[in-house]
Amino acid sequence: MRWKSHLTTLTSEPLPRQMLLRKNTQPGKLKKMLSAKRRNKISSRKNPLIAHIKKLGADKKARREAGEYFCQGDKLLYEAIKWDAKINTVLFCGDTPDVPECGRMVRVPKDVIESVSPMKSAPEVVFTCAMPDVCEPLTPGRHLIMENMQDPGNVGTILRTADALDCGTVILA
Repeated sequence: MRWKSHLTTLTSEPLPRQMLLRKNTQPGKLKKMLSAKRRNKISSRKNPLIAHIKKLGADKKARREAGEYFCQGDKLLYEAIKWDAKINTVLFCGDTPDVPECGRMVRVPKDVIESVSPMKSAPEVVFTCAMPDVCEPLTPGRHLIMENMQDPGNVGTILRTADALDCGTVILA
């Protein structure tokens, strides 16, 4: 039965029964049916997801309670991908952004993004990320945090200086 091989290559999820019963379905037609089923589009500003994302952008308490934060723009999206942030939801208008792993990708009209974004000229992409696990606060005392150090000689000099100043913690990121 050749038609079953087309089903398994297009999806790993179980298909609705009416799709399985169509033995004469052509591969192109089946792919079109599946993409229509999985298409995620929101056009209402009153949608609960849109309201949730808008609240994340406006309220610090909502961000803490939800454990996620709101970002906007292509540059921040690609930075989040680069630094392995857990991206929960991406709202976009225009071209579909290339996001490797994401909880939910939703195409929305430009006016919906404008209603969510606090910026005057809204970008084409807004998204939410899970907040990273927070480390325990540092104890009182002297601490040194170094980021993007490129010269090992500078790191050595700074470490010797930190030791001379009795620095309790050194973090190299």
